[in-house]
Amino acid sequence: MGYLDYKTQPALTMSERLPEYNSECSFKGASMEVDPNSLDPELRTAKFLALASAALGLMSLCLAIIPVCGGAASVIGIVAGLFSLRTENTKTALAGVILSTLGVVVTIVYVLFLYFFKK
Repeated sequence: MGYLDYKTQPALTMSERLPEYNSECSFKGASMEVDPNSLDPELRTAKFLALASAALGLMSLCLAIIPVCGGAASVIGIVAGLFSLRTENTKTALAGVILSTLGVVVTIVYVLFLYFFKK
């Protein structure tokens, strides 16, 4: 009888469960910085392309063991990063271009390794 039964107890609201939470989408005093719907469509596309470039750059490093996949991911990542850098100069887009370029280099080195050391 000393334990709480979830069926008989009233449901707690989010602010009762987490006292630092309030309904204005803030947590411990930090509010949401940017609403994605309020961004300019060109800026939103640039942010998406920067993130896609970084993701493709990382994928190209992993896919370098399959030269066609690694090369394709690298080239698409470089193109997406350069389009994003044209609109907005962000560190994410720059990181995506660098990772994708590194993916191209790793893919080329791996292809040359396969070509010269095959038996």
